[in-house]
Amino acid sequence: MVPIPAYDDEEEEGGALSEANRIVRATLDSLSAQIALVDASGEIFLTNEAWKRLARANGTPPHEVSEGANYLDVCDAAGSAGSEEAAAFADGLRSVLDGRIEEFAMEYPCHSPTEKRWFVARATRFLAGDVAEGAVVAHEDITERKLAEETLHESEERLRLAAEAARLGHWEFVPETGELHGDGAFNAHHGAPPDARLDLEGFLRAVHPDGRGAVRRRLAAALEQRDGYGAQYRVALPDGAIRWVYSRGRFVEGTGSGPDRLVGVALDVTARRELEGERERARARGLAARAEEAERGRISRELHDRVAHDMVVAHQSLQLHAAYAPSDPPRAAEKLEQAAEATKAALDQTRDLSAQLARPGARETRHGLGAALRDLLAAHAPPGVETALSVAGDESSVPTKVGEQAYLVMREAVRNAVAHSGCSRIGVSLEIRDGELVGRVEDDGAGFDPRDDPDGRRGDGWAAAFGGEGAPRAGVGLGSMRERTGLLGGRLDIHSEPGRGTAVEVRAPLEG
Repeated sequence: MVPIPAYDDEEEEGGALSEANRIVRATLDSLSAQIALVDASGEIFLTNEAWKRLARANGTPPHEVSEGANYLDVCDAAGSAGSEEAAAFADGLRSVLDGRIEEFAMEYPCHSPTEKRWFVARATRFLAGDVAEGAVVAHEDITERKLAEETLHESEERLRLAAEAARLGHWEFVPETGELHGDGAFNAHHGAPPDARLDLEGFLRAVHPDGRGAVRRRLAAALEQRDGYGAQYRVALPDGAIRWVYSRGRFVEGTGSGPDRLVGVALDVTARRELEGERERARARGLAARAEEAERGRISRELHDRVAHDMVVAHQSLQLHAAYAPSDPPRAAEKLEQAAEATKAALDQTRDLSAQLARPGARETRHGLGAALRDLLAAHAPPGVETALSVAGDESSVPTKVGEQAYLVMREAVRNAVAHSGCSRIGVSLEIRDGELVGRVEDDGAGFDPRDDPDGRRGDGWAAAFGGEGAPRAGVGLGSMRERTGLLGGRLDIHSEPGRGTAVEVRAPLEG
């Protein structure tokens, strides 16, 4: 078995591999996730700074979790001491190292007397060619996501209790006389004494000025059309407080003993409005936390599948160069050239990842999603590739987080089309309609046969067709796109045909 290269700073042939090592380590150190690489026996041979900081913060002796220690032994010891989470992760890691599964992940709490925190632990197979060499172990802090989920649950429960406790106010409006009869609860909702008798104008004066016109028009429409009435409006109470009231009524036709009238109920929905705002803020925080977690996972997979693979190739080529140099100089030179090419590929990939880490989606979409897509095509489409962009609908209705994640999905699709499809044209469209965002990236490149994978979740075949020859085993791009679309509660569709291009479509609701 060929050993995984140790990412140290020792000089290699031409210094290129040494530079790549430094970039890889710097990229790992820039991640907030705690990352360690272990070999097939569980021995740690590389950790990033976040891993070291967590060990120091937990008071763990350095020799127990530093490079050279066996992480399986650490987990087993903790499991024997009563930690069910450590025992479970040890079993999962062994399954990964034994080749029974590709990846294992679990969430676990890590509480102290002063705070509660949650983490997700992952172990992913580390490959050299078709031979399993070890695993990438990552621990990521998901406390923000958990707190957002708890806040959301609490908000929903408070909303339910508020609705149950709210008092209904009953009212009746007689257009013939302009009289408005309301009970004590209705008067209280509108800042009037319990026994007050309001007329239409008195009622409208209680409505906040920015809603009076709409309430008047809806009342008039209900009377004209002899139909139902509904309105939600603000009320400025005498003490200066602002309340929200929801009122609903129906038209009742007059008889010989009485005139036409509207009868209905009114409900103070201030608590619901406040809780809905809190719920939306909690959703935004949760979405941001999950998006950050997904981005860290994507970077980790690309480091594993792309950079580490090229580093292994470079290392093997340098070893073969040393072996062939005395007896077969031409072949040794060929191996040295292969090492240089693999090192350059690793350098390019790590620089690209570093640039992505330094260029968050919020910055790219700060002037709007349409402008970001226009800049994307201008920056990525090479000479000779025709581009087209169409944008329809009101971009201002797209929440910031929805726009950011949709942009990143479409960016990945454009990159794949440019890098691997051999296309001569790329079309990008964005449409906002009926509470939904629809983004589409279409190329006229090589395409592939969807029948290779009936469920549409393509693995090796999709990676080879859509990701090009030599693309990552598990389709890093596709996995990232699906994760981001899932965060939005949306849907990702991929349509293709050999020789007739590929179309990637993302659909996401504007409100969750």
